Formats: sequence, C-alpha cells, structure tokens
Amino acid sequence: MSLTQELAPFGISVLAIEPGYTRTEFLKNPSSGANIAPQIDAYKGTPTDDTRQALFKYNGKQPGDPKKCADRMWEVISQKGYFEGKKIPERLFLGSDAQSITRGVLKEILETLDDQVEVSKSTDLVE
Repeated sequence: MSLTQELAPFGISVLAIEPGYTRTEFLKNPSSGANIAPQIDAYKGTPTDDTRQALFKYNGKQPGDPKKCADRMWEVISQKGYFEGKKIPERLFLGSDAQSITRGVLKEILETLDDQVEVSKSTDLVE
C-alpha cells in the first residue's frame, strides 16, 4: 500500500483490517427490532434485495467470534500474542471466511489480468 510506504519514515504503521462475518447483531432483520435502516422500496425484487435477505438469514450463523477478532486486533497493534516480534502487516484478515472470500477475489483478479495481457501491452509507448 502506498500509504504504508509514505508514512513509514515517520514511524507510522498502516493496517487495513479485513474481517469476515462475526457473530453480532449487525445482520439482524430490522423487522425483528434491529436498529438497521428500512429497505428502500425501489430495491425490492432486485439482486440487492436478494443479498439483503440472504444476509438476514445468515444472522446467528456467522463463523467469527467478535471477542477473538478484537483480541487479534489488539495483539497486532500492541505486537503481542500472535504478533509478538513480528512486523505489523499491511492487512489483517480475520476469520476463515475472510481468507476464502479474499482468495476468490484474488483468483478473479488474476484471471482478468491474464485475459488482458495483450490489451495492457497495447497501451505502451513504442519507441
């Protein structure tokens, strides 16, 4: 990350925390009394609505433990526990689902990159 390189000379570390789903009330359906914004009528029946409904069904089944996630965040910034004696990473992936989701995204990016090799080269200056 360029921000990491820019701030390193000043002794400032940059960390992006990329958590998976943790077992909190965040995905709780607002009709059950959760403090979540109501659905916008224009989105009803759209893929966005499908995703929203799927997330509500996932509530209570998230694999991540919020306390353990908080513990790992504290450990990385205090450089204790799992991170004792280690450099602070640029990214911290919390949860097995964060690992699998990110690997899927990276696989798609690599496939797109491979598909576009010729297009990418076609924009180089020819001297």
